Parts: sequence; structure tokens; C-alpha cells
Amino acid sequence: MLRQARPTAVNLSWALDRLLRVAGDEDLDSADDVRQALLAAAQKLADEDVALNRRMGFNGAALVEDGDTILHHCNTGALAAVDFGTALAWCSRPTSRASTCTCWWMKPARACRARG
Repeated sequence: MLRQARPTAVNLSWALDRLLRVAGDEDLDSADDVRQALLAAAQKLADEDVALNRRMGFNGAALVEDGDTILHHCNTGALAAVDFGTALAWCSRPTSRASTCTCWWMKPARACRARG
């Protein structure tokens, strides 16, 4: 059901596959063992996501010049990823080169303007 709700959400799809493999581990003896294994796997996924998104943000910030204006309209922020998001990670860093850049992105039901 989750996969069908967001068919283009690649991160969601592989995360579901990874967690389903954990849940199907035959070495887990009880429902509590499965729950604990899933919680640990979910935390590991979240930690990995933050690290990857942060790296993408630093790499992306190197491509932005002072004074640039960027329009972005895709749920690659908090709706799709943990913390920084993917495509918007660079403009959420106040110490990035994007500090004088204007970034526009869409949020559900309204437009939002923010300065990095």
C-alpha cells in the first residue's frame, strides 16, 4: 500500500524492501524480537539518510553562486527524507555558499520562500 501511494518515491521503495527483509528474518523468535530488529534497522536507515543527504547538500552548495535564485518543486525535503532532505539539503545549511541565495520550494498547500 505504501509503495503504491508514492510510486516515484525511490527511497521509500528500497527502505520498505530493506525493512521487509529484516521482518522476515527466520532467526527472530518472537514479535518483540521482530519489533526490536525493525526499530534498529529503521534508526540505521535514518542515520544513513541524514549522512547521505548532508553530503549531497555540501556537494550541491558548491554549484550555487552568490545571488543565485533557484526554484524547486518536488517533495525532496522532509516529506521524502530525514532531516535535510535530498535536493534541498544545500540551502538548509546557513554556513553554505548558498547563504546569499534565494531558494523557493513548494510545501503542501502553499508556497514558501526562504533564504538559506
